[in-house]
Amino acid sequence: MKQTISLAIFILIYFYLQAQDTSSIYDFSLIELAQIKTTTSTRKTVSAYTAPGNIIIITHQDIKANNYTSLRDLLNDIPQIIIQHQASAENEDIYTINGITGNEKFLLLLNGIRINSTAGTDITIGESYSLKNIKQVEVILNPSSVLYGADAFSAIINLITFSIEENQGIDFNIYRGNYNTINTAFSANYKYKNLGFSILYKYYYSDEPFMPIFYPDLYQWFYYYQQTGKVIRFDDTINSPVGILPWNTYTQAYNFRTKLLYKNFEFGFMRFYESHSTAYTDKPENAIYCKNARYNTVLTNLYFKHSINNKNKSLKVNSLIFGQEFIILPNSAFINQYTGFYRAYKYEKAKSIRWEENLEINIKKDIPLNLGFTAEFYDIIPKTGDLPKPYDITKPYNQQNIYYFGTNLQDTSGNSLIIYQDIYRIKYYNFSIYSQIMHKFSKKIYLTLGLRKEINSRYGNTFIPRFSFVFLPNKLLSIKFFYGKSFLAPSAHKAYQHFGSFKPVTDSLGRTIGLISPFFRLTNPYLKPEYKDSYEISFTKFFNDNFFIKTNLFFNKLSNLITYNFINDTVFHNVPVEVAMIPQNRSEGKTYGATISSKTKFKIAFFKCTYNINYTYINGIIQGQKLDYTPNHSVKTSLNIQYLNFFNFVVGSEYRSKATLYTNITSPPYILFYSRGNALIFENNSNKVYISFKAMNIFNKHYFNLTDGTFGLKPQKPISLLIGLKAEF
Repeated sequence: MKQTISLAIFILIYFYLQAQDTSSIYDFSLIELAQIKTTTSTRKTVSAYTAPGNIIIITHQDIKANNYTSLRDLLNDIPQIIIQHQASAENEDIYTINGITGNEKFLLLLNGIRINSTAGTDITIGESYSLKNIKQVEVILNPSSVLYGADAFSAIINLITFSIEENQGIDFNIYRGNYNTINTAFSANYKYKNLGFSILYKYYYSDEPFMPIFYPDLYQWFYYYQQTGKVIRFDDTINSPVGILPWNTYTQAYNFRTKLLYKNFEFGFMRFYESHSTAYTDKPENAIYCKNARYNTVLTNLYFKHSINNKNKSLKVNSLIFGQEFIILPNSAFINQYTGFYRAYKYEKAKSIRWEENLEINIKKDIPLNLGFTAEFYDIIPKTGDLPKPYDITKPYNQQNIYYFGTNLQDTSGNSLIIYQDIYRIKYYNFSIYSQIMHKFSKKIYLTLGLRKEINSRYGNTFIPRFSFVFLPNKLLSIKFFYGKSFLAPSAHKAYQHFGSFKPVTDSLGRTIGLISPFFRLTNPYLKPEYKDSYEISFTKFFNDNFFIKTNLFFNKLSNLITYNFINDTVFHNVPVEVAMIPQNRSEGKTYGATISSKTKFKIAFFKCTYNINYTYINGIIQGQKLDYTPNHSVKTSLNIQYLNFFNFVVGSEYRSKATLYTNITSPPYILFYSRGNALIFENNSNKVYISFKAMNIFNKHYFNLTDGTFGLKPQKPISLLIGLKAEF
């Protein structure tokens, strides 16, 4: 017994001594961390405490302590962001920010370069956005269209990497988890004189849970299908035309990034790939949960950056040439009741090139001016209808000769009824100029004013203003007021996407005499931008260096919103359509709410603790209805406990009140708990090895998220566990 106690004391002393030379986020007070520098909200390096609008900064130390392995992990902990998991066949998760729903309505940036689709297509975040080598993530929860143009509508999320000088060496992790999950990432940075090189690769794979085990009542049809091959198309029970296929809903993703630096020049390449099941949102009687029903996307960026200062640093010129290609890969397919349980393929390809010049001018020490010009050119094949065979990438778009499902028939006279798919190709340009001036009147008052003018060959001209006022009565209190107008461009994806089905019309003898479509989603190339006027006020009060309360209030007025209008008895290609759905700028709305956040740091013996709690209230109305996917009340909490820089342990929770969908489905309230942690198991100079873990839904709770699929309420994953090693050399 004495030997055991002596050994324990020795181990504690050893780790205590080892910890003394290790810097940590705990070495800084919260008020010091509030002064961290940010560039996203102003394109000028300023303190987050005085930056305009509601900005949340997650540091590298936060990422490490919380063991975030993907951007989705991080965003799930941000107040005013609600994620409906596995709620979308195309995007997997559905994001709602300040009551505004849509994965296309916020910008994702990496060092200021866009990493979601420039064409405005909804994207899947999932596991394809790695946080390896990220210095900090800056989340701006208000519009920033003045600086970033279209689509900076609900938020901007900017991932800032370490400079090569800051993080030279090798960093990797490998995790294994239940459901045959593999999560690995590797990064390396190296600099020699004026030459620098950086590389990152992340790979993720998971079989995902076999849901019939965990929710047997909701998935009992799957077993019936396995025995009989029967499925339900709307109200009709039919034999599956693709036969009986085994369950397979795996998820796969990778992220590759590299850059080369020489003096003030930077060349970079990025690729983000993601693949998931398209059956998630539907009941097993309405979709086939097989490996052939998948949504596969890849986004590729290539860029060149250059910056130069004059001698007295009163002028800095930043240049960017940036090309992007976003593809919904041709093997993407749905197999569900809407496709007649045939394999219906999809395809989209959006290419763009952007040239931007940005000038940072210091008129005086406290009066920085930002001027910019952008020119963008787009070439897009918007998302196709349901294709009976994969799109042939070796042929031009207008030579595909692919017919619409249900039209490859002949009438009783032998005339072909076939209708070939409308596959569009859209080319347009966008020019813009913008300016922003900041004025520090004293140590207490900061003003920001910005303007942007855009000329677009598809949807016309836009003019966007921005104003911010920051008042610091003393160093412990910050008061911010913000007004901004933003716009969301009508994407080619939304304007030209079309789909539906056809069936034969027969005479009294059962002979085919024509076609009819019971439902069709039509195109509308005349869509205009959606607009949002945002008003925001926030108060941050420090009661001491390590305890603050922050209150943020917002109001958004929405106009020209694109919603769907249903039309009876129209035609498509001279075929009668019983019900058609067409997108139109026809709605207005408003969202409003408040968040109260509190954070404190304290010590208990050798333990350093950080406690964080956020309460958010959001409400509003769009097109005369409640906000979709948005709980009125949500609470997010976390407690981080660190012991002598040897290990840290995080336990957290998320509570959501009920939320509704336009289909009058209501999700019940729930509370979930998670845990994450790291323990240092080896250290030699700057070389460190950690054992890490992550556990989600730790009490294995049954809960549901809203979906627009036939489930309505999508059963969510049971407990998920990951454990592995992280190494820094």
